Amino acid sequence: MHAAHTQGDTNMKPFGSTLLALAALLVVVPGAGAGTPGGGTLNGPPVVGPRLNLYPGYETTATFPAGTPFHLGNGFGTGPISAGNFGQVRSSPGAQEVMSGQTHVDFSLDGKNVPTFTNLFSESDGITKFSCANFRQGLPAGVHVFHIEFWDMGVLVLENTWPITFTS
Repeated sequence: MHAAHTQGDTNMKPFGSTLLALAALLVVVPGAGAGTPGGGTLNGPPVVGPRLNLYPGYETTATFPAGTPFHLGNGFGTGPISAGNFGQVRSSPGAQEVMSGQTHVDFSLDGKNVPTFTNLFSESDGITKFSCANFRQGLPAGVHVFHIEFWDMGVLVLENTWPITFTS
């Protein structure tokens, strides 16, 4: 599902032509520095709490504390994948594909589109563009279903659905 764009919202879009590698799954990354892959320079709004990484393949927690702030963040980049860059799809082409509006990541929660903002990271080996969403109040107790779609130059290249139980 392609998230609707509203004024002031920028949906992060995946980039690139040929995918070199896919890394990471659904992982909770500690809050400090969680918004910066590989510790690069951030250009965008700050994120809150730990990151829930919805990238397919990683084993993640099936539970998370209700009412606890967190953020979603996944995207595309131009450099090689490093251990700290979980949750991004990389491709061999350059910044033009990464920055394209047709390259983005869309999130939904319980069947509803989640508005996102874009964070750009400048790293020594390239740039990374993340779609992010802050949940400043967390979520209420119960099971919530997250869905993520990676769009590479307008083509759906990867998706994942993950239920998480938020506990009180």
